[in-house]
Amino acid sequence: MHDIKYSVDPEGDVILVLFDANAPFAVPGPRDIWQSAVRVPKETGRQTTISWPWSTKDAGYATRSLAPTAKEARLRGEARLRGEDTAETRRPHDDGVCFRVSSKHLITASKYFRTQLRSPWKEHVDVAEDGSCILRAEEWNEHALLIVLKIIHGHCKQIPRAVSLQLMAQIAVIIDYYFYHKTWMGSYFQRGSNVPCEYGRDLILWLFVTIVFYCRSWFQAAAKLVIRTSTGPIRVLNLPIAVELIGECGPC
Repeated sequence: MHDIKYSVDPEGDVILVLFDANAPFAVPGPRDIWQSAVRVPKETGRQTTISWPWSTKDAGYATRSLAPTAKEARLRGEARLRGEDTAETRRPHDDGVCFRVSSKHLITASKYFRTQLRSPWKEHVDVAEDGSCILRAEEWNEHALLIVLKIIHGHCKQIPRAVSLQLMAQIAVIIDYYFYHKTWMGSYFQRGSNVPCEYGRDLILWLFVTIVFYCRSWFQAAAKLVIRTSTGPIRVLNLPIAVELIGECGPC
């Protein structure tokens, strides 16, 4: 039996098991030095308040993801057909956090899950005692994944209207990985947030958010700020950021 912690859809036919939940996120390497040309006085703080960039007029596209894609889900399915299950796929399900969700919503929202849950790969997905398909995820922030799943299941009233920059970036990573971009609606969150004004980890998180939830003006502003305020190599914190995208922002 699976201990379902979150019933996003109580009648759902899929159990999504999250292993190694809440793993360290976007952690700078031991040799990373944030060389910033800007020094903000302590009394003024490190952030400035601006509006969220979610306007239909300005929205453009989501960046090309560098994260593993639906192709990898297909390759894993092929491996299972050949009987090449890895230790990871055989991992006990009670080691993870379990979400009960709907395959219909997953398939509609995500190319990744569409590949996993449609034949011939569905025939090789693990099945629980109640007949539910069992899918696996790893290392996501538990709260961020719950928010994403609630969004794609249409539970709008259960979604927090204000989130931290870190949580927004953790949501963005999940959106980017599973190709949920078309499902995403930025209007779920309040307009207005604190955005970093000097080069550092928070600015890179903000840059990543503007790339995934693409808004041309705010992406350009974030990229230009990175260029203007950094004096060394740009550290992307293992986030799927194509550094060459920063050059698309035009002259500073």
